[in-house]
Amino acid sequence: TPKGDLWIGTWGGGISKLQPGGTFKRLTPPVNDPETNYENAFISSLLPDERGFLYVGTEGGLAILDLKTETFRKLDPKNNALAQINEIGCMCKDRDGYVWTGTRNGLYRFKADAIDWSYNVVCPENQMQYFSQTSAPSGKTHLPGNYIASLFEDADGNIWIGTYGDGLVRCTKDKNNGFTFKHYRHTDGLSNEVIYGILQDESGFIWLSTDYGLSRLNPQREQFDNFYRADGLLSDQF
Repeated sequence: TPKGDLWIGTWGGGISKLQPGGTFKRLTPPVNDPETNYENAFISSLLPDERGFLYVGTEGGLAILDLKTETFRKLDPKNNALAQINEIGCMCKDRDGYVWTGTRNGLYRFKADAIDWSYNVVCPENQMQYFSQTSAPSGKTHLPGNYIASLFEDADGNIWIGTYGDGLVRCTKDKNNGFTFKHYRHTDGLSNEVIYGILQDESGFIWLSTDYGLSRLNPQREQFDNFYRADGLLSDQF
């Protein structure tokens, strides 16, 4: 977090804060598991906010932790668009203050400044954008698949979207403040279409860890170089 606290998300054990002395304080987000209807302890992603909150992505949906009180804010599904987001796999915040949330059911985007940060933390429906395989705002091109596994904003402000089985997507804002999507598949040179992680190096190359191999993309030339265990990697999957 901005104050230097270490929060750890676990798969099945909720989130934990490292305490002085080496002990941990454990919290479970108040989000119901879609299968068991119990509180969801499966954490996929954590994203701090400069207002003193922590977005917690879980298998069941989104939770928001007040870092000052270390309690979760209530998200009422009756009047809060944030409560409709479920099965979260990844999150990132772009330079314009928008939070991008990747799920198994598509991609959500909302402005953090548009949220009413009172007790209920309300995000109006009209402040939420949704992108999917079959629908997209303003008639823009759609995603190649709904299962989003990774998100990253590059140095030029493009959002890179890694999917689980449908390749890579570059999301670029157009002059009308809409978005266009460029798809990259195995046939374009990508080593594999399941993308777990995305990073950019100092030279501007985009690195992609996949289900089979490591891909390096030159975004200007749109060319891929791929690396495998035979090239010295410890494994082909990471």
